[in-house]
Amino acid sequence: MQSATGRSMLSLASGRTLRKVLYVMSLEDKVAKFLERTVYGRGAFPTEAATLRTLIKFFEEHQSAVPAESPLRKCLAALEAGEKSSAIDAYKLINRGGMWGIGDWIPPVACSCETGESVSITFMSLLGTWLRQMSALAGDRRAT
Repeated sequence: MQSATGRSMLSLASGRTLRKVLYVMSLEDKVAKFLERTVYGRGAFPTEAATLRTLIKFFEEHQSAVPAESPLRKCLAALEAGEKSSAIDAYKLINRGGMWGIGDWIPPVACSCETGESVSITFMSLLGTWLRQMSALAGDRRAT
């Protein structure tokens, strides 16, 4: 890529130019997120956020921790902030199908009020609902 002066924008001799390009892209991302938060606002996706909060709580109550840096938590934070594109990006990082996917887990019974069947059905219902909601938000043709 050439600049107006004929120098390569990505040349090693002009590291300052490269930093500027990276800063501008980062600034564009910040502006886009600001605009999304302004247009959608906090609470723009309450159903998706509530379903995901419940799903995360279910994971944790059934002996499967969800780390702070996980795509599930990043998606939740983005939904709560009204950042649609960030929420969709985090959602797409999740292995949603096949072996070792998010649904390839058998939750253990956590209390005497549960049965294996009730825990399985609750998990599948929560996960299926959230995947459909996010698929619709992302504009996917089908949930996976």
